[in-house]
Amino acid sequence: MIANLPNIESVVAVRDAHFDPQQLAQLDLLIEVSPSRFRFCVFKNAEARCVCLEDYTLNPLEETPASLTRIYDDHAFLGLQGWKNIRIVFNTPHFTLIPDAYFRKEYAENYLQLVRGNGIFASEQVLSHRLDAMEARNVFSVNRATRYWFLSTYAVSAVTFLHQTSALIDGSLRQQTPASLEAGLALYFEEDFLTIAVQQAGKLALCNKFAYKDAADMVYFVLFVIDTLQLKPAQVAACLYGEITPYSDDYQSLQRFLPNLSFGKKPEKIQLSEAFDDFPEHRYFSLYSAYFVNH
Repeated sequence: MIANLPNIESVVAVRDAHFDPQQLAQLDLLIEVSPSRFRFCVFKNAEARCVCLEDYTLNPLEETPASLTRIYDDHAFLGLQGWKNIRIVFNTPHFTLIPDAYFRKEYAENYLQLVRGNGIFASEQVLSHRLDAMEARNVFSVNRATRYWFLSTYAVSAVTFLHQTSALIDGSLRQQTPASLEAGLALYFEEDFLTIAVQQAGKLALCNKFAYKDAADMVYFVLFVIDTLQLKPAQVAACLYGEITPYSDDYQSLQRFLPNLSFGKKPEKIQLSEAFDDFPEHRYFSLYSAYFVNH
């Protein structure tokens, strides 16, 4: 039973000295959830200042709503009502982008099935979220029970659901590519997955998510994307985000092929205090970027 399980402790917990959980009406809550991770940050809306961030590792063998219940039951403010805005970012493997001109809500499941190659399970629910900057819809699947857990937890609040790739796309389009190069690659790393978003002339050229097991597979996918867009490695600026360090095999392997490789920065307009100095800016790029999606 849940009561007999140990508490789920955060692996990261940082708070700005000016964070006041009693002023929820001035604060935005951004949550990112996957079967293995739960992380959230709090933004002081008027200043675009991140004042709190926490990160938890979940047991993928436990149902996500049960893990969330254990976190929330022990948390001082996470389950409170009255937040100015709440955004729930689902990090799931399957999504597809449909231009507004072709999108029909009643066909959302069909769009996603074409990408997946199989049907939607009873445990899933298909959602869509509009990306204003692209005039397109991001169609994605989520765990039905997890979504309803959030809706019941924040029953008196307006909750927006979006896919992690919406945040990555919006964030990558805000990054400046040197004029001397033809494209910018945002490479977002997490355990066993790499998301690649490519922008050319300020527009999205490609976004895809790849499952991989080792650095050789990962490099293959990156070079495949570059070749598909008829680019050359020397013509792209590649920025690294997420769970990657200068000492990782992934970074060392990419260095051999991408001469314009660097670690990305946080979205430009986001403010972070010195309390966040111990954490590299690139690590929580998708969570930070969710603040600006259609903002």
